[in-house]
This record gives sequence, structure tokens and C-alpha cells, in this order.
Amino acid sequence: MQHSATEDKPITEGSTANGDGTAVGLGVLARGVGIRDWIGGDEARSLEVLGESLAVTEGLTELLKHTVGRERPSGNSNTSFPSGHTSFAFSMATFVQRRVKDLGTGWSGDLGYLAYLPAAYVGIDRVEANRHWPSDVAFGAFPGILLTNVVYDAHYGSAEYTGILGVKGLGIEADPLPDGVGINLVLHF
Repeated sequence: MQHSATEDKPITEGSTANGDGTAVGLGVLARGVGIRDWIGGDEARSLEVLGESLAVTEGLTELLKHTVGRERPSGNSNTSFPSGHTSFAFSMATFVQRRVKDLGTGWSGDLGYLAYLPAAYVGIDRVEANRHWPSDVAFGAFPGILLTNVVYDAHYGSAEYTGILGVKGLGIEADPLPDGVGINLVLHF
């Protein structure tokens, strides 16, 4: 799969410039949504959610990169897993999707899902440019989506979202350990 993607480059032509620009654009869009909410009177609450989401997503991504130490397909470093560009892009897309869904009515609330298209482009670009393995990109999307939803639900939880990702009973709990604290993903039923 990696060979085919880096040889043909059918979608992005292997240039990281377009993917990087797309990721930056998603960040600008997410910040614009937060600023719009602030101007609308939310006292910067959505900007706080955005900042916290970005901090935990990028923190976990960097921790994993330096713990796992997977070599990039190009062989130029050992920080391939997971893709930081992809985790960032999916974090921003998830924030935009959730705000649009919460503020929209009817079908217009579903337009936020379109933010996942440029996020997917960023991931594809990272593979086609030979910067990441497909699994790096797939896993990079996971913390971006999961952690942004966790932070969002912590701030804006509602009857519609009764657990992480809207799954009733799904949550995160602290687990005291002798030498620190662990975090567990739990499902109560």
C-alpha cells in the first residue's frame, strides 16, 4: 500500500505543501469558529475547548512519537507513529463538526461533517509524500477525534451526548496507581 501510494501519488502529487496548508486552514477555521462564538457572547468558552483539545491531542501524539520510535518510510527519522499533522487536522475538524452540529438546526447541523474531508486529505498527503505509513495516519486521526470529543463533552455535555462520542456509559476515569495515576477508558452498562 505504501509503495503504491508513494509511486502514483494520485491525490496529492506527493507535495506536503498542500497538506500542510490544508492543516493550517483547518486550524484557522476552528479558531474562527471559536472567535465567532466569543464575539457572540460565549465568554471564550469554545476557544478554551479548542485550546484544551489541541493541548491534549498534541501532547499524547508527541508522547507516542517519542515512546514508540517508529522509523518513517523515508528513513530520515524515528518519529513516524502517529502522524501529528493528521491528529491536528482531525482535532480541528472534530471541533468544527461539533460546534456546527450544536449551533445548526435540521440538516444544516450536519454540514460540519464536511470538515473531515480536508482532514482526510492531510492524512492522504502524509502517506503519498512518504512521510508516514498508512497506519500512522489512521492512528493519528484517533486521538484527534477521541480527545477532542472528550474535552468537548466535558464542557458542553448535554442529553444528546451522554458519554464520549455520544455513547451512553462510555467515559474516562482516573485510576490511582502506586507511582502515579492511570487513565482508563470505561464502558458502564
